[in-house]
Amino acid sequence: MPDHPSPLAPDRPLSVAPLWQLKRTESPTPLSSDLTCDTAIVGAGVAGLSIAHALVGNEKVVVLEANLVGEGSSGWSAGILSSATTIDLDVMEKLIGEENTRQFVFFFTDSIAQMKQALALNDEEWQFGKSIYIEAGKKHRQLIEEELTARRRFGLGATYLDHPDLLKPWPHTGAALELPDESAVHPVKLLLALAARVVGLGGQLFEGVRVRSWRHDGERFLVDCGDHTVSATNLIIATGIKSHQWREFSDLDRVCVPVTSHVLVTERSDEIAKMVKESQRIAMWDTLELYHYVRYLPDGRVLVGGADEPGSTPGQALNPSHPRIQELYAWAKRRHKVKLPEIACAWRASLTVPADGLPLLKVKTVEEGLLASVVTDGIPGAFLLGNIVSRLVREGEHPIAKLIASNRKLPADVSLLALTPSGSPLRDALLKAGFARLAFKDARV
Repeated sequence: MPDHPSPLAPDRPLSVAPLWQLKRTESPTPLSSDLTCDTAIVGAGVAGLSIAHALVGNEKVVVLEANLVGEGSSGWSAGILSSATTIDLDVMEKLIGEENTRQFVFFFTDSIAQMKQALALNDEEWQFGKSIYIEAGKKHRQLIEEELTARRRFGLGATYLDHPDLLKPWPHTGAALELPDESAVHPVKLLLALAARVVGLGGQLFEGVRVRSWRHDGERFLVDCGDHTVSATNLIIATGIKSHQWREFSDLDRVCVPVTSHVLVTERSDEIAKMVKESQRIAMWDTLELYHYVRYLPDGRVLVGGADEPGSTPGQALNPSHPRIQELYAWAKRRHKVKLPEIACAWRASLTVPADGLPLLKVKTVEEGLLASVVTDGIPGAFLLGNIVSRLVREGEHPIAKLIASNRKLPADVSLLALTPSGSPLRDALLKAGFARLAFKDARV
């Protein structure tokens, strides 16, 4: 891979979403010598750092980041940690069965709880409360009821709301689910806290390190970082959107979808701050097919995300007048009785989403070591991958590793996508057709 050195000036602004910009208090550490370790992890996004956090203390861990911590897709996310928006229980049950789904739900929710306890971020950095899932149209009551049944069957709490007094902030809503034990975070502060904990527990983190290539010499992985080499028993690739660029993992591109999402954040509102404090509700989404959501921040700002489209683009701040941002803003205003403040900032960013929504893991045993690559579309999935990969490294197995393996059973439409060569006109056409179909369903609500 080409070498593009990244400046490590500690006082330069982090290249993250406008809402999450901050100055670091510590200087980044460059790689200045050859190293030997048990596990080398390429990528210090939330997945790479979660894996490092789960391993550190039991073995020597080295994390290599091409830029600065937080400057990947993790630093452009909305920071919502929710089992409800990530797991489609009905689809999962059809694919892997009830017992496997039950196991997955347990490990998924437990990984969020473990990380919350380990990092001990304050209430501003890690919100904890309730989410609400509302019906977007009169024909969507059944979706709400099906979600309630599925959550109860798999031990996830939910309260059915159909009284107007309980649904005051959301017009034209006849029913909704209130979901407990939900979280949202400041993603960059999460990453920096996770990085500090990894280093504090004995791990090593180097920034501004471009990994050119790697090879296995029969005993160990030798990772070429330009002027220096890292030797490791295990090698984990956690570069997310760029994972498929590595020859060994190029096939992952076939079961992933590049998605560009748009986000806006409003000015502060005392009325919304009061609503958040009294109701403890931190997020809302509805039964529309396309992925639109709202996050309520404690200070009364409202974050609105969605307006997804296929394709990949670097993270970029946008003018509030951008058509996709105005589309999102109009959607959010229709969904609220309370007046939304003006837009303060907006951005768009990309991620690679496993086509069936579950975290993706490809593992290969090489001699006595492990070569693995991970992809996930959200922070909770990254926490889960941390627990799974760490146990694979230490013990060689995890109860649900096969459920997220790259060769797992896929839904029919995803299987068709996986058979289509990456970068081909047919694949591009299938992606555009899929997004158009979802947009058409939304327009009929």
